[in-house]
Amino acid sequence: MSFIAYVKKMATQSDNTKLKAFITQKYLDLARFDEVFQYPKPKSKTLTGITQEIAPGFDVYKHTDNSSPAIWIFRAPDTKIALLMDNGHQVWINVAAFLPGISQGSAIYAIAAGYARNNNKVFIVDPSGLSPMAYYRRLENMISSALKYQSTAHLQPCDPYTNTYKYYVNYGLTGVELEQFTGKRLLWKDDDFQFNLIEMLRLAYTLVSRDFPDIKYYEYDTTKQQFIDLRTNAAVDRADLAKAFGESLQRSPRSNSGGGATAARAILCHTLLRKLDSGRLDHGGKFVSGKRPHPSLRRIFY
Repeated sequence: MSFIAYVKKMATQSDNTKLKAFITQKYLDLARFDEVFQYPKPKSKTLTGITQEIAPGFDVYKHTDNSSPAIWIFRAPDTKIALLMDNGHQVWINVAAFLPGISQGSAIYAIAAGYARNNNKVFIVDPSGLSPMAYYRRLENMISSALKYQSTAHLQPCDPYTNTYKYYVNYGLTGVELEQFTGKRLLWKDDDFQFNLIEMLRLAYTLVSRDFPDIKYYEYDTTKQQFIDLRTNAAVDRADLAKAFGESLQRSPRSNSGGGATAARAILCHTLLRKLDSGRLDHGGKFVSGKRPHPSLRRIFY
């Protein structure tokens, strides 16, 4: 069975508990190490305190009026501005002014998710709209947050994911820009962490593998604890993966984006699917075989 067939199988066979439990446990085994995350799990409940824990280089202050929702303003080290809105039970962000790869937009995602988690709120999609590029980045950030907290109770994907094609028709996309979302939909069940995690992994892997067909040449070797290029059996690092993924994205007409960590996360999923394809459910190896993660896995999640 092909890898994509297995991915679809995860979404369509709700009774396949063994397969889902296998993949979930492999990810949770990895997520128990703080080193695999770029940002810590904050202890504070205030936005000021959480920002200090996650991104101490950011300035944060509350808008002075008493409007609802409350608006918090973040200034990144490169002086770009992001906003966080809080209506009392839901929070959302606007990072449209941030420069990809420069302004640390993932830090704002981590701050918003941590704030929602620590205050029993829900981190939703910006009601004013989610750009096609933000669609890809938010999904990757949701996966990281779900693994970090081993919960999806503080997350809500909303229409851009649960009713994707119709959402982007109304958003105004046409042609190739709209085609990239054909058939893409995230199923979601409140209070069902395993179901939601598998769904997010399925969609993220589908999107990356579509724009990075050479992913089939890479695997995470659980014995050597490193990423390898199966064509040469040589070890590859995050920079190698970023170069290969970046070159593939340049040939794609779609809005997907990402670097070495995005490719590496997809390769972990690909590795598990390959082991499932060979029938090695009980002999899949561990992403971490020692007491600490291999350097190739550090900071792989946000």
